[in-house]
Amino acid sequence: MLSRFLRSLGCLRPGLTGVGLILSLLLAGCATTGGGMGGGAGSATGDPAVPVPGEVGADTLNVGDKVRVIFSDTSQPIPLIEQQIPDSGKLTLHLNQVFDFAGQQRDVLERAIQQHYINKGFYKTIVVTIEVPPRPISVGGEVRATGNYAHQGQ
Repeated sequence: MLSRFLRSLGCLRPGLTGVGLILSLLLAGCATTGGGMGGGAGSATGDPAVPVPGEVGADTLNVGDKVRVIFSDTSQPIPLIEQQIPDSGKLTLHLNQVFDFAGQQRDVLERAIQQHYINKGFYKTIVVTIEVPPRPISVGGEVRATGNYAHQGQ
């Protein structure tokens, strides 16, 4: 039945081209998308765009990272804070408020700090931005140009 239909369209000719066409039509529907049974490399659901909880990435703050915390959208200007995350993982920010930085995602920590200052009644509005300067790496050995370079991430 399928071969008669394809022959009427002029798609099926005697020989291997017709067999190849039929096989390609049959195999074309075999790909799956979304959350099927096979998981992907990105997460437990198979979606590579969703990070696995606890996975260390480029936006995860670690002990030894230098961070710059910028406060904005306040009635009085607040000086920025630039510190290195100590072994304890905790940093003291504006108004002697202590926050745990080590192992935290940057965007999640920004929102947590912002909510902390608002919920405690220190500010009605505040925007917190955490910047991580590029991590330096050293290149040596038999290379074209030795020296220190900023790490660009993955």
